[in-house]
Amino acid sequence: MEKVQQDMSGQFFVFYDGACPVCRREMHWLKKKAQRRKIKKDIHWVDIAQEGFDAKIYGKSREDFMSSLHVFDGKIYVKGMDSIRCLYRELGLGKWMDWTGTIVIKQIVDLGYKVFAKWRPRFRQCSLDSTSCPKK
Repeated sequence: MEKVQQDMSGQFFVFYDGACPVCRREMHWLKKKAQRRKIKKDIHWVDIAQEGFDAKIYGKSREDFMSSLHVFDGKIYVKGMDSIRCLYRELGLGKWMDWTGTIVIKQIVDLGYKVFAKWRPRFRQCSLDSTSCPKK
């Protein structure tokens, strides 16, 4: 694990579920924002749903990554809503998300993200263009 963290030191990684249409759409939008803003730091966008993705090389399990969005900011892993706030700040879009980190709002937004993350696997079967999803 130490070797993995050392190899990633100073780099910025985003670990997202590309099989989730909501996640995929947001990451696509954020990648375009990063290109337009000419972000100097190299951001590694890692789709954890891709065949061949090996979580072990990043020092985590697949289940860890599938539980919520993760970013690695060059030093530590950040996950959940905190990772979204971190990513937006990295892209110079912090003002769009920083308000979600205020004391009362943070609790509500973080809870909303946890609910979304729990139900996200069902969204993987949906299309954003579709009006319904398979029922289980």
